[in-house]
Amino acid sequence: MRLRAAYDQARTAAEHPDTSSGPDTTTSAHRANLTDPDSRLLKTRNGWMQGYNCQTATSADGFIISARATQDANDVHQFVPTMNDVTATAGMLAEHTGRDDLAVGTMIGDAGYDSHANLTAPGPDRLIANATRRDLNQAAATDPATGPPPPDATTREQMDHRLRTDDGHALYARRAPMVEAPNGWLKDRRGLRRGFARRGIDAVQAELSLAAAVTNLLKIATNGITTTQLATA
Repeated sequence: MRLRAAYDQARTAAEHPDTSSGPDTTTSAHRANLTDPDSRLLKTRNGWMQGYNCQTATSADGFIISARATQDANDVHQFVPTMNDVTATAGMLAEHTGRDDLAVGTMIGDAGYDSHANLTAPGPDRLIANATRRDLNQAAATDPATGPPPPDATTREQMDHRLRTDDGHALYARRAPMVEAPNGWLKDRRGLRRGFARRGIDAVQAELSLAAAVTNLLKIATNGITTTQLATA
């Protein structure tokens, strides 16, 4: 009788599960944000957030030349698309102005872009770290490099060798002030740190592009560059 009662109880529980508490594991793989289905759950230094992974690239003089909103959870697959965008923008500017000095020199990426594919992809010269700036500084100080890397060095080892040379280390040191300042302007001066006002990746891209354009125009005005100078540049 006890076994029969236990059987009946288990059968009833299976036919009528209690859904009043606990996650619904049958649908957890198909959840979406109903406010903005295009957004993604992203891990940041301040925890998890629902949003977009925005990629920017700046010139040596601090102008934003690429600003892209993506749904990618990390940066590693975004180096080549950003590189292609920068190269296309440089080509467009050179064609528009007739200048032959508007070319991409060396692209600098932090450790978030470290991969064999990014190191070997066709395109401009690049410096991509595989460690924090503190670790790179320590490596350059304690194990400096000169001349070319060993002939049997891997692609990553060749890059590490270059980052320990005086020229490579000095060039990579320019990355933080060149990139972080414009990013700070976008987040704090344009208000993007509080979030985007519109929803959907196309609308977010439009808002990001507008914020980047405003930042560039304000930089032109701050530097005292006139429309006459722009027209004859």
